[in-house]
Amino acid sequence: FGREKVGSHDSVNVFLPQDAAQLFQTEGIFPRRMGIDSWLAHRALRNHKCGVFLLNGEEWRSDRLILNKEVISPAGTRKFLPFLNTVAEDFVAFMYRQIRKNTRGSLTIDLYHDLFRFTLE
Repeated sequence: FGREKVGSHDSVNVFLPQDAAQLFQTEGIFPRRMGIDSWLAHRALRNHKCGVFLLNGEEWRSDRLILNKEVISPAGTRKFLPFLNTVAEDFVAFMYRQIRKNTRGSLTIDLYHDLFRFTLE
């Protein structure tokens, strides 16, 4: 893990899955995460609700429990599978094209940018 100061906020970054699991277990059922003040102000100014990404504490838990049923459950994820599958198949086809372009027939590029675009899509 690593510690850093981001503006006026202290931050802890974890890299190993077991460290992330331990961190989540210690925060209890009403976690508090660093807020993004500009996003909160934007949503308040336009009278928009905040989603689980911007909520904390009891509000976060209430919305997260609803989200668990609709999105994170196995039945919920099946609804999204056709959309995700299409994107994943496009990405795999793209990677095969990249491999065929390479004279050695292997993939020797930095995937960071392409994986970012894939996850964004």
